[in-house]
Amino acid sequence: MTVTADEIKGQIRQLLAGEGWDPDRLRWLIALLCEVEDEWRREAWRREEELAAGFWARLQ
Repeated sequence: MTVTADEIKGQIRQLLAGEGWDPDRLRWLIALLCEVEDEWRREAWRREEELAAGFWARLQ
């Protein structure tokens, strides 16, 4: 399931406004945000590895 940033923002706004307060919805949102954070970390690690590989290639 693909969720857009706008959908996440909408869910957060609704929860902060007290609309549709549902523990399952909150758990879903927290799990989703954790997945997003993990993906960002993997992407950052991949970019760091590419930069390091390029750096070492230029030194050789």
